[in-house]
Amino acid sequence: MKFKQLIAVAFLITLIGCGGNGDEKKTDDTQGETKTGSGGLSSSLTNKTPVASDTIAYVTSSLERKSIRLIQSDGRGDRELWSVPTNEFISPAIGTLAWRPDGSELAFDSDHGFGKSVYGRDLYALSSDGKYLRKITNPPELKYLASYSKGKATIQSQNWLSGGANFWAYMEGSSTNITWLSAAYQDFTITFDNVSDFGSGVKQYATVGWLGYDGRRMCLYDLAGFADIVPGKTVEVVQRFDAWGHKSEHCTTLRQASWSHDGENILYTVISGVDQFDDALPISGLATYDFENYGVPDFENYSIMMSNTEKLLPSNRGTQLGLFLTSYTDDPQYIKLSPTSNNEVLIVTNNYSADRIYLSKVDNKNIDKPELLERIDLGFCNYTGMSNLSDRCQVIDIEWLSDASGFLVSMYFKQYEGSRTFFRIYKHNLKTKKTDMLLSLEDEYIGNIAVSPDAKKVAFERGVSSTKPLDIWIYNMANDRLDKLVENAAAPAWSR
Repeated sequence: MKFKQLIAVAFLITLIGCGGNGDEKKTDDTQGETKTGSGGLSSSLTNKTPVASDTIAYVTSSLERKSIRLIQSDGRGDRELWSVPTNEFISPAIGTLAWRPDGSELAFDSDHGFGKSVYGRDLYALSSDGKYLRKITNPPELKYLASYSKGKATIQSQNWLSGGANFWAYMEGSSTNITWLSAAYQDFTITFDNVSDFGSGVKQYATVGWLGYDGRRMCLYDLAGFADIVPGKTVEVVQRFDAWGHKSEHCTTLRQASWSHDGENILYTVISGVDQFDDALPISGLATYDFENYGVPDFENYSIMMSNTEKLLPSNRGTQLGLFLTSYTDDPQYIKLSPTSNNEVLIVTNNYSADRIYLSKVDNKNIDKPELLERIDLGFCNYTGMSNLSDRCQVIDIEWLSDASGFLVSMYFKQYEGSRTFFRIYKHNLKTKKTDMLLSLEDEYIGNIAVSPDAKKVAFERGVSSTKPLDIWIYNMANDRLDKLVENAAAPAWSR
Protein backbone atom coordinates (compact mmCIF):
# COMPACT_ATOMS: atom_id res chain seq x y z
CA MET A 1 0.00 0.00 0.00
CA LYS A 2 1.15 3.55 -0.70
CA PHE A 3 1.70 5.98 2.17
CA LYS A 4 -1.26 8.21 1.23
CA GLN A 5 -3.51 5.18 1.00
CA LEU A 6 -2.42 4.15 4.47
CA ILE A 7 -3.39 7.56 5.79
CA ALA A 8 -6.84 7.02 4.35
CA VAL A 9 -7.02 3.78 6.32
CA ALA A 10 -6.21 5.79 9.45
CA PHE A 11 -9.08 8.12 8.57
CA LEU A 12 -11.47 5.18 8.41
CA ILE A 13 -10.39 4.03 11.85
CA THR A 14 -10.46 7.38 13.63
CA LEU A 15 -13.47 9.13 12.19
CA ILE A 16 -16.94 8.75 13.66
CA GLY A 17 -19.34 8.87 10.74
CA CYS A 18 -22.93 10.00 10.40
CA GLY A 19 -25.23 10.63 7.43
CA GLY A 20 -25.59 13.93 5.56
CA ASN A 21 -25.63 15.60 2.18
CA GLY A 22 -24.80 18.84 0.40
CA ASP A 23 -22.33 20.12 -2.16
CA GLU A 24 -21.50 23.76 -1.41
CA LYS A 25 -20.89 25.74 1.73
CA LYS A 26 -20.35 29.49 2.04
CA THR A 27 -19.79 31.94 4.79
CA ASP A 28 -19.96 35.67 5.14
CA ASP A 29 -17.33 36.24 7.81
CA THR A 30 -17.77 39.98 8.07
CA GLN A 31 -16.22 41.24 11.30
CA GLY A 32 -17.91 44.21 12.86
CA GLU A 33 -15.10 45.53 15.06
CA THR A 34 -12.56 47.71 13.31
CA LYS A 35 -8.81 47.38 13.54
CA THR A 36 -7.22 49.97 15.81
CA GLY A 37 -3.71 50.92 16.86
CA SER A 38 -1.23 48.13 16.14
CA GLY A 39 -3.93 45.78 14.88
CA GLY A 40 -3.17 43.21 17.55
CA LEU A 41 0.34 42.64 16.22
CA SER A 42 2.31 44.69 18.75
CA SER A 43 2.20 45.66 22.40
CA SER A 44 3.59 49.14 21.65
CA LEU A 45 0.24 50.87 22.16
CA THR A 46 -0.97 48.85 25.13
CA ASN A 47 -1.08 49.67 28.81
CA LYS A 48 2.52 49.29 29.96
CA THR A 49 1.73 49.54 33.67
CA PRO A 50 3.54 46.63 35.38
CA VAL A 51 2.03 44.53 38.11
CA ALA A 52 3.66 44.48 41.54
CA SER A 53 6.53 42.02 42.06
CA ASP A 54 4.50 40.00 44.56
CA THR A 55 1.69 39.35 42.04
CA ILE A 56 0.91 35.75 41.17
CA ALA A 57 -1.22 34.87 38.16
CA TYR A 58 -3.07 31.57 38.18
CA VAL A 59 -5.76 29.59 36.37
CA THR A 60 -9.07 28.45 37.83
CA SER A 61 -10.73 26.09 38.21
CA SER A 62 -7.77 23.72 38.41
CA LEU A 63 -9.51 21.14 36.22
CA GLU A 64 -11.64 23.23 33.84
CA ARG A 65 -9.05 26.07 33.50
CA LYS A 66 -11.47 28.72 32.23
CA SER A 67 -10.24 31.89 33.91
CA ILE A 68 -7.00 33.77 34.65
CA ARG A 69 -6.87 35.52 38.02
CA LEU A 70 -4.33 37.61 39.92
CA ILE A 71 -3.54 37.52 43.63
CA GLN A 72 -0.82 38.98 45.83
CA SER A 73 1.51 36.50 47.48
CA ASP A 74 0.01 37.29 50.90
CA GLY A 75 -3.49 36.41 49.67
CA ARG A 76 -4.75 39.97 49.11
CA GLY A 77 -6.38 41.32 45.96
CA ASP A 78 -7.73 38.15 44.40
CA ARG A 79 -9.40 39.29 41.14
CA GLU A 80 -10.26 38.01 37.67
CA LEU A 81 -8.12 39.19 34.76
CA TRP A 82 -9.60 37.31 31.78
CA SER A 83 -11.71 34.25 30.94
CA VAL A 84 -12.00 32.11 27.82
CA PRO A 85 -14.84 32.80 25.37
CA THR A 86 -17.14 29.95 24.34
CA ASN A 87 -16.22 27.64 21.48
CA GLU A 88 -18.72 25.77 19.32
CA PHE A 89 -16.61 22.60 19.10
CA ILE A 90 -14.87 22.10 22.42
CA SER A 91 -14.73 23.22 26.04
CA PRO A 92 -11.66 25.47 25.86
CA ALA A 93 -8.97 25.53 28.53
CA ILE A 94 -5.99 27.71 29.43
CA GLY A 95 -2.56 26.10 29.72
CA THR A 96 0.50 27.57 31.44
CA LEU A 97 1.26 31.24 32.18
CA ALA A 98 4.40 33.36 31.89
CA TRP A 99 4.93 37.03 32.84
CA ARG A 100 6.82 39.38 30.57
CA PRO A 101 9.89 40.55 32.55
CA ASP A 102 8.54 44.08 32.94
CA GLY A 103 5.22 42.75 34.27
CA SER A 104 3.19 44.44 31.52
CA GLU A 105 1.94 41.30 29.74
CA LEU A 106 1.07 37.73 30.57
CA ALA A 107 1.69 35.05 27.95
CA PHE A 108 -0.43 31.90 27.94
CA ASP A 109 -1.47 29.07 25.64
CA SER A 110 -5.14 28.39 25.00
CA ASP A 111 -7.37 26.46 22.62
CA HIS A 112 -10.34 28.86 22.77
CA GLY A 113 -9.69 29.67 19.10
CA PHE A 114 -9.85 26.03 18.02
CA GLY A 115 -11.44 25.72 14.57
CA LYS A 116 -10.68 29.36 13.70
CA SER A 117 -6.92 29.04 13.44
CA VAL A 118 -4.51 26.77 11.60
CA TYR A 119 -3.31 25.58 15.02
CA GLY A 120 -5.46 23.70 17.47
CA ARG A 121 -3.86 25.64 20.32
CA ASP A 122 -2.19 29.06 20.10
CA LEU A 123 -0.06 31.44 22.14
CA TYR A 124 -1.52 34.73 23.38
CA ALA A 125 -0.34 37.77 25.35
CA LEU A 126 -2.67 39.68 27.68
CA SER A 127 -2.00 43.17 29.06
CA SER A 128 -1.59 43.47 32.83
CA ASP A 129 -4.98 45.21 33.13
CA GLY A 130 -6.73 42.47 31.10
CA LYS A 131 -8.02 44.92 28.47
CA TYR A 132 -5.82 44.07 25.50
CA LEU A 133 -5.38 40.55 24.13
CA ARG A 134 -3.17 39.78 21.18
CA LYS A 135 -2.37 36.55 19.42
CA ILE A 136 1.34 35.69 19.15
CA THR A 137 1.04 32.64 16.88
CA ASN A 138 -1.12 32.88 13.76
CA PRO A 139 -2.12 36.52 14.40
CA PRO A 140 -3.99 38.74 14.32
CA GLU A 141 -6.92 38.13 16.64
CA LEU A 142 -10.13 37.83 14.59
CA LYS A 143 -11.49 41.18 15.75
CA TYR A 144 -8.60 43.01 14.05
CA LEU A 145 -9.35 41.70 10.54
CA ALA A 146 -12.01 44.25 9.64
CA SER A 147 -9.87 46.89 7.93
CA TYR A 148 -7.83 44.52 5.74
CA SER A 149 -8.69 44.39 2.04
CA LYS A 150 -10.90 41.39 1.29
CA GLY A 151 -11.00 38.66 -1.31
CA LYS A 152 -12.62 35.23 -1.63
CA ALA A 153 -11.17 31.71 -1.54
CA THR A 154 -12.56 28.30 -2.40
CA ILE A 155 -11.54 24.84 -1.19
CA GLN A 156 -12.42 21.53 -2.79
CA SER A 157 -13.06 18.61 -0.44
CA GLN A 158 -14.37 15.09 -0.72
CA ASN A 159 -15.37 12.62 1.96
CA TRP A 160 -13.94 9.30 0.80
CA LEU A 161 -14.99 7.59 3.99
CA SER A 162 -17.43 4.72 4.02
CA GLY A 163 -19.78 6.73 6.24
CA GLY A 164 -20.84 10.29 6.88
CA ALA A 165 -18.86 12.74 9.00
CA ASN A 166 -19.00 16.25 10.44
CA PHE A 167 -16.26 18.49 9.08
CA TRP A 168 -15.07 22.06 9.58
CA ALA A 169 -12.76 24.20 7.46
CA TYR A 170 -10.79 27.35 8.16
CA MET A 171 -8.90 29.74 5.89
CA GLU A 172 -6.30 32.13 7.27
CA GLY A 173 -7.64 35.67 7.10
CA SER A 174 -11.23 34.56 7.68
CA SER A 175 -12.93 35.56 10.92
CA THR A 176 -15.01 32.38 11.07
CA ASN A 177 -15.03 28.78 9.89
CA ILE A 178 -17.40 26.66 7.84
CA THR A 179 -18.97 23.45 9.12
CA TRP A 180 -20.84 20.82 7.14
CA LEU A 181 -22.21 17.31 7.43
CA SER A 182 -20.96 15.13 4.59
CA ALA A 183 -22.34 11.86 3.32
CA ALA A 184 -19.89 9.18 2.25
CA TYR A 185 -17.95 9.95 -0.96
CA GLN A 186 -19.57 13.36 -1.31
CA ASP A 187 -17.82 16.31 -2.99
CA PHE A 188 -17.90 19.79 -1.50
CA THR A 189 -16.92 23.24 -2.69
CA ILE A 190 -16.26 25.47 0.30
CA THR A 191 -16.31 29.23 -0.28
CA PHE A 192 -14.89 31.75 2.15
CA ASP A 193 -16.16 35.31 1.64
CA ASN A 194 -14.35 38.35 3.05
CA VAL A 195 -10.93 36.78 3.52
CA SER A 196 -8.39 39.36 4.65
CA ASP A 197 -5.43 39.81 2.33
CA PHE A 198 -2.19 39.63 4.32
CA GLY A 199 -0.16 40.91 1.37
CA SER A 200 0.94 40.00 -2.11
CA GLY A 201 2.81 36.71 -2.22
CA VAL A 202 1.87 35.76 1.35
CA LYS A 203 0.76 32.13 1.66
CA GLN A 204 -2.47 31.88 3.64
CA TYR A 205 -3.15 28.27 4.55
CA ALA A 206 -6.35 26.29 4.79
CA THR A 207 -7.15 23.59 7.33
CA VAL A 208 -9.90 20.98 7.38
CA GLY A 209 -10.65 19.00 10.51
CA TRP A 210 -13.07 17.10 12.71
CA LEU A 211 -13.42 15.72 16.22
CA GLY A 212 -12.52 12.04 16.27
CA TYR A 213 -13.18 9.34 18.84
CA ASP A 214 -12.46 10.13 22.49
CA GLY A 215 -12.54 13.82 21.58
CA ARG A 216 -9.40 13.61 19.46
CA ARG A 217 -8.89 16.76 17.43
CA MET A 218 -7.91 15.74 13.93
CA CYS A 219 -6.71 18.04 11.16
CA LEU A 220 -5.84 17.76 7.49
CA TYR A 221 -2.77 19.80 6.57
CA ASP A 222 -0.92 20.17 3.30
CA LEU A 223 2.01 22.32 2.23
CA ALA A 224 0.21 22.93 -1.06
CA GLY A 225 -3.03 23.88 0.68
CA PHE A 226 -2.70 27.67 0.55
CA ALA A 227 -3.84 30.66 -1.48
CA ASP A 228 -2.45 34.11 -2.19
CA ILE A 229 -5.54 36.23 -1.54
CA VAL A 230 -6.29 38.97 -4.10
CA PRO A 231 -8.61 41.81 -3.02
CA GLY A 232 -11.91 41.77 -4.90
CA LYS A 233 -11.24 38.42 -6.58
CA THR A 234 -11.87 34.74 -5.93
CA VAL A 235 -8.84 32.47 -5.71
CA GLU A 236 -8.78 28.70 -5.45
CA VAL A 237 -6.77 26.56 -3.07
CA VAL A 238 -5.57 24.19 -5.77
CA GLN A 239 -4.75 21.28 -3.47
CA ARG A 240 -7.84 19.31 -2.52
CA PHE A 241 -8.61 18.54 1.13
CA ASP A 242 -10.18 15.09 1.07
CA ALA A 243 -9.76 12.10 3.31
CA TRP A 244 -8.15 9.80 0.76
CA GLY A 245 -5.31 12.00 -0.38
CA HIS A 246 -4.15 14.03 2.63
CA LYS A 247 -2.41 13.66 5.94
CA SER A 248 -4.53 13.08 9.02
CA GLU A 249 -2.83 14.43 12.12
CA HIS A 250 -3.62 15.57 15.62
CA CYS A 251 -4.17 19.31 15.26
CA THR A 252 -0.96 21.28 15.84
CA THR A 253 -0.66 22.61 19.38
CA LEU A 254 1.62 24.92 21.34
CA ARG A 255 2.82 24.99 24.94
CA GLN A 256 5.36 26.24 27.50
CA ALA A 257 6.07 29.86 26.61
CA SER A 258 9.00 31.71 28.19
CA TRP A 259 10.16 35.30 27.58
CA SER A 260 13.63 36.61 26.81
CA HIS A 261 15.23 38.85 29.45
CA ASP A 262 14.25 42.02 27.56
CA GLY A 263 10.72 40.89 26.67
CA GLU A 264 11.35 41.27 22.94
CA ASN A 265 11.28 37.54 22.16
CA ILE A 266 9.33 34.58 23.36
CA LEU A 267 10.29 30.90 23.19
CA TYR A 268 7.75 28.09 22.92
CA THR A 269 7.25 24.53 21.75
CA VAL A 270 5.03 23.51 18.83
CA ILE A 271 3.82 19.91 18.77
CA SER A 272 2.82 18.55 15.38
CA GLY A 273 2.46 15.34 13.46
CA VAL A 274 4.38 16.81 10.54
CA ASP A 275 6.19 20.07 9.90
CA GLN A 276 3.14 21.46 8.11
CA PHE A 277 4.22 24.96 7.21
CA ASP A 278 7.85 24.46 6.16
CA ASP A 279 9.81 22.13 3.92
CA ALA A 280 8.88 18.50 4.47
CA LEU A 281 11.24 16.72 6.85
CA PRO A 282 11.87 12.98 7.29
CA ILE A 283 10.29 11.34 10.30
CA SER A 284 12.48 9.20 12.55
CA GLY A 285 11.91 5.48 12.11
CA LEU A 286 9.89 5.63 8.87
CA ALA A 287 12.36 3.47 6.99
CA THR A 288 11.84 0.49 9.29
CA TYR A 289 8.23 1.03 10.37
CA ASP A 290 5.84 -1.84 9.53
CA PHE A 291 3.00 0.05 7.80
CA GLU A 292 1.35 -3.10 6.44
CA ASN A 293 0.74 -4.60 9.88
CA TYR A 294 0.42 -1.54 12.10
CA GLY A 295 -1.09 1.16 9.89
CA VAL A 296 -0.17 4.84 10.05
CA PRO A 297 1.47 5.72 13.40
CA ASP A 298 0.71 8.71 15.61
CA PHE A 299 3.86 10.74 15.01
CA GLU A 300 4.49 13.83 17.12
CA ASN A 301 7.37 16.18 16.39
CA TYR A 302 8.46 18.95 18.76
CA SER A 303 9.68 22.20 17.24
CA ILE A 304 11.50 24.80 19.35
CA MET A 305 10.21 28.15 18.06
CA MET A 306 10.98 31.77 18.84
CA SER A 307 8.99 34.89 17.92
CA ASN A 308 9.86 38.56 18.16
CA THR A 309 6.86 39.88 20.05
CA GLU A 310 7.24 43.50 18.88
CA LYS A 311 7.48 42.85 15.13
CA LEU A 312 4.76 40.29 14.48
CA LEU A 313 3.47 39.75 10.99
CA PRO A 314 0.07 38.22 10.13
CA SER A 315 0.18 34.41 10.27
CA ASN A 316 3.37 34.49 12.38
CA ARG A 317 4.58 31.01 13.26
CA GLY A 318 7.97 31.97 14.60
CA THR A 319 11.50 30.94 13.68
CA GLN A 320 12.44 27.32 14.17
CA LEU A 321 15.50 26.87 16.39
CA GLY A 322 15.38 23.10 16.54
CA LEU A 323 13.23 20.07 15.76
CA PHE A 324 12.96 16.95 17.88
CA LEU A 325 11.74 14.17 15.60
CA THR A 326 9.57 11.53 17.18
CA SER A 327 11.61 9.14 19.31
CA TYR A 328 9.22 8.28 22.19
CA THR A 329 12.19 8.31 24.61
CA ASP A 330 13.72 11.78 24.18
CA ASP A 331 10.77 14.04 23.40
CA PRO A 332 11.22 17.43 25.08
CA GLN A 333 8.83 18.00 27.96
CA TYR A 334 9.97 21.53 28.83
CA ILE A 335 12.16 24.12 27.15
CA LYS A 336 12.67 27.23 29.27
CA LEU A 337 14.56 30.38 28.24
CA SER A 338 16.85 32.06 30.77
CA PRO A 339 15.57 35.32 32.37
CA THR A 340 18.99 36.96 31.85
CA SER A 341 21.03 38.02 28.82
CA ASN A 342 23.10 34.81 28.85
CA ASN A 343 20.49 33.36 26.45
CA GLU A 344 20.65 29.86 27.85
CA VAL A 345 17.83 27.34 27.77
CA LEU A 346 16.95 24.44 30.04
CA ILE A 347 15.67 21.41 28.16
CA VAL A 348 13.93 18.48 29.84
CA THR A 349 13.51 15.36 27.75
CA ASN A 350 11.24 12.45 28.55
CA ASN A 351 12.64 9.05 29.46
CA TYR A 352 10.78 6.04 30.78
CA SER A 353 12.92 5.61 33.88
CA ALA A 354 14.34 9.08 34.49
CA ASP A 355 13.80 12.35 32.66
CA ARG A 356 16.95 14.19 31.65
CA ILE A 357 17.85 17.87 32.01
CA TYR A 358 20.18 19.66 29.57
CA LEU A 359 21.66 23.14 29.29
CA SER A 360 22.23 24.89 25.96
CA LYS A 361 22.65 28.26 24.34
CA VAL A 362 19.55 29.35 22.47
CA ASP A 363 21.55 29.82 19.22
CA ASN A 364 23.21 26.40 19.49
CA LYS A 365 22.78 24.66 16.13
CA ASN A 366 22.65 21.36 18.01
CA ILE A 367 19.92 22.45 20.40
CA ASP A 368 17.76 19.54 19.23
CA LYS A 369 20.49 16.91 19.75
CA PRO A 370 20.57 16.03 23.47
CA GLU A 371 23.58 13.76 23.03
CA LEU A 372 25.63 16.86 22.11
CA LEU A 373 24.36 19.09 24.92
CA GLU A 374 25.58 19.62 28.49
CA ARG A 375 23.67 17.30 30.75
CA ILE A 376 22.82 18.54 34.25
CA ASP A 377 23.76 16.04 36.95
CA LEU A 378 21.42 16.40 39.92
CA GLY A 379 23.31 13.71 41.78
CA PHE A 380 20.49 11.21 41.30
CA CYS A 381 18.08 10.07 38.60
CA ASN A 382 20.87 9.88 36.03
CA TYR A 383 20.85 6.17 35.39
CA THR A 384 19.62 3.82 32.73
CA GLY A 385 17.69 0.81 33.90
CA MET A 386 16.75 -0.12 37.44
CA SER A 387 18.32 1.23 40.60
CA ASN A 388 18.24 0.17 44.23
CA LEU A 389 17.04 3.70 45.05
CA SER A 390 14.18 4.28 42.62
CA ASP A 391 12.54 3.07 39.46
CA ARG A 392 10.85 6.32 38.40
CA CYS A 393 12.17 9.88 38.41
CA GLN A 394 10.01 12.21 36.31
CA VAL A 395 10.22 16.00 35.99
CA ILE A 396 6.88 17.77 36.50
CA ASP A 397 8.07 21.37 36.01
CA ILE A 398 11.29 23.37 35.88
CA GLU A 399 11.81 27.11 36.51
CA TRP A 400 14.85 29.37 36.36
CA LEU A 401 15.89 31.48 39.33
CA SER A 402 15.61 35.16 38.42
CA ASP A 403 19.40 35.63 38.27
CA ALA A 404 19.88 32.43 36.22
CA SER A 405 22.27 31.06 38.85
CA GLY A 406 20.27 27.88 38.92
CA PHE A 407 16.77 26.48 38.80
CA LEU A 408 14.03 24.81 40.79
CA VAL A 409 12.49 21.57 39.62
CA SER A 410 9.44 19.64 40.80
CA MET A 411 9.73 15.89 40.41
CA TYR A 412 7.92 12.62 40.90
CA PHE A 413 10.09 10.07 42.66
CA LYS A 414 9.15 6.43 43.18
CA GLN A 415 11.35 4.48 45.56
CA TYR A 416 12.06 0.97 44.36
CA GLU A 417 12.42 -0.58 47.80
CA GLY A 418 9.06 -0.49 49.54
CA SER A 419 7.32 1.14 46.53
CA ARG A 420 6.99 4.51 48.29
CA THR A 421 6.16 7.51 46.10
CA PHE A 422 7.12 11.15 46.67
CA PHE A 423 6.68 14.49 44.95
CA ARG A 424 9.57 16.85 45.64
CA ILE A 425 10.98 20.29 44.86
CA TYR A 426 14.73 20.59 44.39
CA LYS A 427 17.01 23.58 43.96
CA HIS A 428 20.09 23.23 41.75
CA ASN A 429 23.04 25.66 41.63
CA LEU A 430 24.66 25.66 38.20
CA LYS A 431 27.99 27.02 39.46
CA THR A 432 28.53 24.73 42.45
CA LYS A 433 26.58 21.87 40.83
CA LYS A 434 24.93 21.29 44.19
CA THR A 435 21.33 20.08 44.47
CA ASP A 436 19.28 20.65 47.62
CA MET A 437 15.88 19.14 48.38
CA LEU A 438 13.52 21.90 49.51
CA LEU A 439 10.26 20.04 50.00
CA SER A 440 9.09 16.43 49.95
CA LEU A 441 5.50 15.18 50.16
CA GLU A 442 4.73 11.49 50.29
CA ASP A 443 1.67 10.31 48.34
CA GLU A 444 0.72 13.93 47.52
CA TYR A 445 0.99 15.62 44.14
CA ILE A 446 3.26 18.63 43.45
CA GLY A 447 2.79 20.10 39.98
CA ASN A 448 3.73 23.37 38.29
CA ILE A 449 5.94 25.74 40.28
CA ALA A 450 6.72 29.48 40.27
CA VAL A 451 9.68 31.12 42.02
CA SER A 452 9.57 34.54 43.71
CA PRO A 453 11.95 37.23 42.35
CA ASP A 454 14.12 37.03 45.48
CA ALA A 455 14.25 33.21 45.22
CA LYS A 456 13.06 32.85 48.83
CA LYS A 457 9.60 31.44 48.13
CA VAL A 458 7.99 29.08 45.66
CA ALA A 459 4.33 28.81 44.70
CA PHE A 460 3.26 25.33 43.65
CA GLU A 461 0.29 23.18 42.75
CA ARG A 462 -0.67 20.71 45.47
CA GLY A 463 -3.31 18.01 45.59
CA VAL A 464 -4.12 14.34 45.88
CA SER A 465 -3.26 13.72 42.23
CA SER A 466 -2.94 15.59 38.94
CA THR A 467 -6.45 14.44 37.94
CA LYS A 468 -8.10 15.78 41.11
CA PRO A 469 -8.72 19.42 42.14
CA LEU A 470 -5.52 21.29 43.02
CA ASP A 471 -4.74 24.20 45.31
CA ILE A 472 -1.82 26.64 45.13
CA TRP A 473 0.46 26.73 48.16
CA ILE A 474 3.51 28.85 49.01
CA TYR A 475 6.63 27.36 50.52
CA ASN A 476 8.93 29.77 52.38
CA MET A 477 12.49 28.47 52.14
CA ALA A 478 13.76 30.64 55.01
CA ASN A 479 11.52 29.21 57.72
CA ASP A 480 10.32 25.98 56.08
CA ARG A 481 6.73 27.23 56.26
CA LEU A 482 3.82 26.08 54.10
CA ASP A 483 0.75 28.28 53.53
CA LYS A 484 -2.24 27.71 51.27
CA LEU A 485 -2.62 30.67 48.89
CA VAL A 486 -5.80 29.85 46.93
CA GLU A 487 -8.08 26.85 46.49
CA ASN A 488 -9.04 25.12 43.25
CA ALA A 489 -6.26 26.77 41.24
CA ALA A 490 -3.41 25.82 38.93
CA ALA A 491 -0.54 27.11 36.77
CA PRO A 492 1.00 29.74 39.10
CA ALA A 493 3.19 32.44 37.50
CA TRP A 494 5.10 34.85 39.76
CA SER A 495 5.83 38.30 38.32
CA ARG A 496 9.43 39.45 38.36
